[in-house]
Amino acid sequence: MPDPWSASLLLALALALVFNFVNGFHDPSNTVATSIATRALTLPAALMLGAAASFAGAFVSHKVAFTMAQSVAVADFVDAPLLASACAAGIVWNLVTWRQGLPTSSTHSLVAGLTGAALAKGWLGGGQAPVEWGWLVTILLALIISPALGFVAAYALFTLAARLMGGRGVATRKPNRMAARAQVFSAAAMSFANGANDAQKTMGLMALAMFHAGALPEFYVPLWVTVSCALAVSLGMVAGGFRVIRTVAKKLTGLQPVQGLCAELSSGAVTLGATLAGMPVSTTHVMVSSVVGVGAVKSYGRAPRVVVLSILNAWLVTIPACVLLGAAGYGCLNYLVAS
Repeated sequence: MPDPWSASLLLALALALVFNFVNGFHDPSNTVATSIATRALTLPAALMLGAAASFAGAFVSHKVAFTMAQSVAVADFVDAPLLASACAAGIVWNLVTWRQGLPTSSTHSLVAGLTGAALAKGWLGGGQAPVEWGWLVTILLALIISPALGFVAAYALFTLAARLMGGRGVATRKPNRMAARAQVFSAAAMSFANGANDAQKTMGLMALAMFHAGALPEFYVPLWVTVSCALAVSLGMVAGGFRVIRTVAKKLTGLQPVQGLCAELSSGAVTLGATLAGMPVSTTHVMVSSVVGVGAVKSYGRAPRVVVLSILNAWLVTIPACVLLGAAGYGCLNYLVAS
């Protein structure tokens, strides 16, 4: 009987953990960017708080993990080469955009990479592409709608806060001092919500690949997978989150603590709601949209158009680029295995 722990499976699991580490450069880091921008937290304190809260959030449930494992590619076709190709595509794209300081979505890159690899597998196998098109459309709709909800919620919440404080009260010292203290808890809550959604996305895929390889007797997420994925994301946040934080915290719009608090509460609520529904969303997109939402309130600091457009362009290119990267990666792996 062949050893289930083959070289291809070990490679796929290693790439999944590397993806989680690089993912920490993007999505989790954005959860504390507003607290740094408003000086509610220092950069080291914010990164440590966010990493700890994100790690804890990963143990809430595995709803998102099961959705990712069963609702993008057909579950029976998710094997080690498919997982390796999808994660490699996400790693390459995340590093490219991180180098530019662009807050792009690791979720989009993983979903697109998985779709591209599945399409390549179907084409090379001469059969139908093993893609769950109905579920994939649902996931894509969640990825599109969630930033819009973050924008609207943040805009509405900050508008309400501004009116309750009489407009000019937003810029005064007392409300902002209180909001800065509250941001410690709202940043932790947002990071916790991120961990509950973001850290899970490779867990289910890793478990499914191990199950099909015979390394697991049934499909479930082992504790060591949960711990290793959560730890990889948290370590990535501490190691490389500063670059993307600079864009969200400094370049998008000048934030007062009241604005930062409204952005964190709004994005946290949207992310947590998606997690409870078992839907993977991009905390980067939700958080950036929430920051733009509070900045869109008239006379309180609009986001620079050039910065917003550069981020939007990166968002639009992510899916087609990662589909191609995932397909190319699977094609290369298939060629290497065949030869």
